Amino acid sequence: MKTSSRPRAAIQTQKNQGGMLLIEALFAILVFSLGVLALIGFQASAIRASSESRSRSDATLVANRILSDIWTGVPSSTLTAPPTPITAATLNTFVANNLVAWQNAAKNLLPQSAVANPVVVSISNGVSDGTNTTQIVDVMIKWQAPGDPSQHHLSVSTQIN
Repeated sequence: MKTSSRPRAAIQTQKNQGGMLLIEALFAILVFSLGVLALIGFQASAIRASSESRSRSDATLVANRILSDIWTGVPSSTLTAPPTPITAATLNTFVANNLVAWQNAAKNLLPQSAVANPVVVSISNGVSDGTNTTQIVDVMIKWQAPGDPSQHHLSVSTQIN
């Protein structure tokens, strides 16, 4: 008769736990996989935020370039003698002459998918001191990233006197 050195209760416990190591390993793989998927999701979110940030920065660059063109291209009342007021008509003419170039600059720099006119420039009368009336120039830059259903915009205003 052959006798075993292990007690009978230990052999019975080992038979009851058969396959537990495999279940523990599968559970560990599941937890690890969920962690990796979460990291991939965070990375995708970071890339999307970085792309939006770059687009907003580029839109700010375009808007500032437009305002700079307006400031340097329109005769200023402080540089002429006698002072010549800047009128809305003068600004409108300047904007009309340069709008196509500004539209093209915005289209080349910003992501476009469904925006027909990415640059909108509006001019309105501001404060009047009795002699001269300041002009308010509003520049709106619009863009839409590919695959993004929402349209983004940036508005910048300045006062010209």
